[in-house]
Amino acid sequence: MTRGGSSGAGSGSGPDKIHRHQNAAEVLRARSVLVAACSLWVVCGAGLDLATHDALGTGSLSFILIVRFATTLYHVAVVVPLFRAPMPSPRVAEALVASVFPVTSFALMIIATHQGGLTSPYVTAVFVVVMGQTIAWPSPWKKGAVYAAMSGLVYPIGLLVATLFDDRLAAQLHDKHAVAVFAVYFAVIIAGAIVAVWGGHVMWSLRQSVFESRKLGRYRLIRRIGRGGMGEVWRAEDRALRRSVALKILSPEHGRRPARVARFEREIQATASISHPN
Repeated sequence: MTRGGSSGAGSGSGPDKIHRHQNAAEVLRARSVLVAACSLWVVCGAGLDLATHDALGTGSLSFILIVRFATTLYHVAVVVPLFRAPMPSPRVAEALVASVFPVTSFALMIIATHQGGLTSPYVTAVFVVVMGQTIAWPSPWKKGAVYAAMSGLVYPIGLLVATLFDDRLAAQLHDKHAVAVFAVYFAVIIAGAIVAVWGGHVMWSLRQSVFESRKLGRYRLIRRIGRGGMGEVWRAEDRALRRSVALKILSPEHGRRPARVARFEREIQATASISHPN
């Protein structure tokens, strides 16, 4: 059932409002994930550096901590704009969020060169990075594959490049055990990235489904303005007439009862017969 509403609202106000809410939700989710992830990076990460350096480290602990805290400064520089008002545009927000994870993986690679090299257990953090990216900004699979490749492959490729400049790392290429461990790590990173891409695509699809569910035929739902015993009343946009209307929607539980449906139809007919201007 629809009832003509005020014609003052522009035809684009509904879609624009829904898009703004969707974009705001994306930024809010991304910044909450980034705050948690960056906190873990500096607190837990620095703690692990201090705790494991004696057993794994082959270089300066100070260098490792400098890399970690420099990366933290970059995290802060990215997260702060997400808290400013007005919020950044979706394109800018996505670029900021997408940059955090490959930079973090690159920092992990640098740290790993001083914490075990090709067999460094720090590779496990790469899985966390890739999964974190998926949660922070779910994307369709093609875009997600690019993001996962950037975050997941920078670590193993960076280590291989580092063997050209570090004799100790180069020596590991002649160690069958080290090569086997590195190969397993590389395969698991690829598998994890594939899972992350698939999961991100599913999350993105569900989010789009929620967005599309706010469209009913030629109507686009804007906001709920009332709720009754049989359903809800929404302010909606009639895209055919280009005007605002009130749309009454029968609740699913009543929609399964013929008597309720018949009563609902009678209410519609009664309302449609009203000709009073008010």
